Amino acid sequence: MLQPRISLRQLRPTCSRLTSPLLSRHHATIVETPSANPPDAPVNIYSLNVAPPPMRDASMTGQSALRRYRPRTPGIRHLVRPVNDHLHKGRPIFKLTFPKKGQSRGGRNFTGHVTVRHRGGGHKRRIRIVDFDRFKGGQHYVERIEHDPGRSAHIALVRDKEAGTKSYIIAAEGLRAGDTVQSYRSGIPKELMDSMGGSIDHGILASKTAWRGNCLPLGMIPVGTPIFNISLAKQGRGMYCRSAGTHGLIIGKGEDAVQKELIKKMEAKRARDKAKAQQKAEQEEAEKLAAKGAKVAAAKEAAEKGTAEDAEKAEEEVQEKFENKAAADADLQTKAQDKTQGLEEVDDGALTLSDEDIRKLEKAAQYVTVRLSSGEVRLIDKEAAATIGVASNGNHQYRQLGKAGRSRWLGIRPTVRGLAMNANEHPHGGGRGKGKGNRDPVSPWGKPAKSGYKTRDKHKLDKLIVQQRPRNHGKRRRGYS
Repeated sequence: MLQPRISLRQLRPTCSRLTSPLLSRHHATIVETPSANPPDAPVNIYSLNVAPPPMRDASMTGQSALRRYRPRTPGIRHLVRPVNDHLHKGRPIFKLTFPKKGQSRGGRNFTGHVTVRHRGGGHKRRIRIVDFDRFKGGQHYVERIEHDPGRSAHIALVRDKEAGTKSYIIAAEGLRAGDTVQSYRSGIPKELMDSMGGSIDHGILASKTAWRGNCLPLGMIPVGTPIFNISLAKQGRGMYCRSAGTHGLIIGKGEDAVQKELIKKMEAKRARDKAKAQQKAEQEEAEKLAAKGAKVAAAKEAAEKGTAEDAEKAEEEVQEKFENKAAADADLQTKAQDKTQGLEEVDDGALTLSDEDIRKLEKAAQYVTVRLSSGEVRLIDKEAAATIGVASNGNHQYRQLGKAGRSRWLGIRPTVRGLAMNANEHPHGGGRGKGKGNRDPVSPWGKPAKSGYKTRDKHKLDKLIVQQRPRNHGKRRRGYS
């Protein structure tokens, strides 16, 4: 008869030589462990003064960007995760969530037909209600940073100082618990306006408002500032640059461009008027000197001849010479005027603003030029709002799930190649071996999938797009020969 197996945990009281690492189970061992920093002292967030948030990066916190594990099991051999030790470990605020359920979890529409393939299953989720508008002004204190299973970026739980209400916002990179954020979308506070002397000083305004996590209209944000959660209209919600690590960049303002154009025209007109006045003065001075010189020359010749008749005759000769010279100078001046007349007409047309030009300048002054993460450059209303900074969790793109099971936990079903299907399931299916019937790559519905096949309507153009994002029109990807 076999003897019963005794567990090591039952021998813990008697076996003092057995250490705790032997008794505890470790499925994975961290290879890259962040350096241990002493915990910060508790901060009373309601006694903080309004100040810029502190600068934080990996070199200051002493943490590595990614975390890898010793391959104790096949599932963690290729597992790579971003280091996010500052995230909240507990549950979200229940009132700010609602369950994700229904046929949409399986990629189906209201009729039950599959409209999006490779979706289904996954862990239970509750959708977080995120405030993309941020119309509520006043100071908001960040209580904690949380993970949102419905998006790649992290979210921040903020509490209104006056009302005490809580809400979720997309966290900026470097935002931590205890920081203060504020939204200026509803207007500039009276205290801030009084500190600037009752009028808006853009330099002072930017130094006191353009901080990480604050929400501002695009017209108040300085050029070159990274922004995310960008809205398209004055009353619209944030729509662009909401994923992890994405951001836009303000590269120009219509107001500045219009102001430069007007200053350029005014300076050119001022220089032209000054040149005309100087030319007229020089011409009058030259005429005076010529008349004076003619009289002196006539009197001198008359004095040399000694007779009044000779003097009169000499004066007539000198006067005739002067008139001939003046006529020649007038001819030269007429030719010069003929040459410059066309240029002056062009200058007059260039320096005067028509009603159409004024309308275009007024329209251009209402937009801000923004470069998005995709490379697209577009015009956005200056009254639209955006959040200062970069969307958090920038290392999300470097993660590796490590095994197929984690994809299933995320609700991602396997993707089967068309070459491996039957002939009735895919245009590439069927046949013997790996041949696909000498057919160009197509989708399951016969639509070309590569070779630069264009799907956009060339007549539906967005006039607010200044520069299209770079696309791979039938070209090979970079890194492939």
